[in-house]
Amino acid sequence: MEKIQLITYEPEDLEEYDSNIYISDFNKLKALDNFEINVFDLTNNNMWISNNTTDAKPSKNNCIMLPDFISIKKMLINSKKSKNIICLPQNVEYSCIFYGQNNFYQLKDIIPILMDILKQLIPIEDIEIVYENSATEINSTLINSAFYIANENYHKLTYSKDSEKITSISCNDNLIITTLDLIKDKEPAILFDFLNEIGLIKEKVEFPDWLYKYNFYDDETQKSNIEKAKEQIKIQKEIINQADKKIQDNMRYKSILCNNSDALVEVVFEILEFIFDISLDEFNDEKQEDFLFKKDGITYIGEIKGVTSNIKYEHISQLEVHYSKYLDKLQEANTTEEIKKILIMNYERTKDISARDEINQMQIDLAIKNETLIIDTKTLLTLYERLLQGKITKDKVINYIKANSGIVNLDEIS
Repeated sequence: MEKIQLITYEPEDLEEYDSNIYISDFNKLKALDNFEINVFDLTNNNMWISNNTTDAKPSKNNCIMLPDFISIKKMLINSKKSKNIICLPQNVEYSCIFYGQNNFYQLKDIIPILMDILKQLIPIEDIEIVYENSATEINSTLINSAFYIANENYHKLTYSKDSEKITSISCNDNLIITTLDLIKDKEPAILFDFLNEIGLIKEKVEFPDWLYKYNFYDDETQKSNIEKAKEQIKIQKEIINQADKKIQDNMRYKSILCNNSDALVEVVFEILEFIFDISLDEFNDEKQEDFLFKKDGITYIGEIKGVTSNIKYEHISQLEVHYSKYLDKLQEANTTEEIKKILIMNYERTKDISARDEINQMQIDLAIKNETLIIDTKTLLTLYERLLQGKITKDKVINYIKANSGIVNLDEIS
């Protein structure tokens, strides 16, 4: 069997297509010359959707297809050994958005735009297609086509039945273009018959069903190996899915290194809830302090900020203002509390974490004077990581926060 690669838009739809054909995505295809035959499937309806919003009707400027087309075109030009087949789309609907509305056009009605799109992939400039529904007979089977090729100057490979319009051409030694609807799920015989018809493969021998059921030599062992391998593939896919989900969860926590505003506060709240074993759901945000909670007789009051600059005096002073207002409330209520001030800062948030400057000593000195503890988000994330790893305990972290001002020294906690 010749080595065949089928490049399609949604390869998962063709998992049971044929085990002898390597199925690839447009953005993950293997080198063309690794295979004897490469088939590019443009017939998937879902690939003819543009999510670009425009205030103009479809044109060659706003109906751009897959960005991979340009790089694949270069691959086609540089391919020297393989035979490359491009299966043009049928008359599917092209969907795009303009004036805020979803609009649908049959490809037959926007052929000039369709050709501009195809030129991004096909390294031939003068291909011309015309709309006409027809069928081409291949191995006693009629294969449908919504278009035919109007060029007479290329080598013709297949013609429509009765109307004798060109449905497949050979453009050069290794490029073939066809308008036939060849790619059907669970029907690889259509493609094989076409490849046999144009002389790229030898005729595929068809066997009766009972012959597959008749066991010879180690058939049973090999069938068992196949089933075991399929089960392992299923297990490995689930492992990949779970690992990918965990990576996405980790990315959410890492986002405190670049985010600001509500996105930053949300994740920091979650980490604080974990460290202190509390819930901040009932915290009433009156646009003063970012958090205020009580734990074991201590009131923690704090600010959470994401800024592009280093930490400034004003950031520490703003927390001091919130602290003073809270003291006023306590005085009005004729009560006292032990209070700990915490400033959580994602400073220089647009810089690479490894390129950020140290916190200025003058700001650290002010924090010590105000009995405020500064925790930058990288340090907070490291504390959370070490807690999850079991390298430190929550009590050790809480006791350190209660007892210290200035900035966190991770070595002292470890």
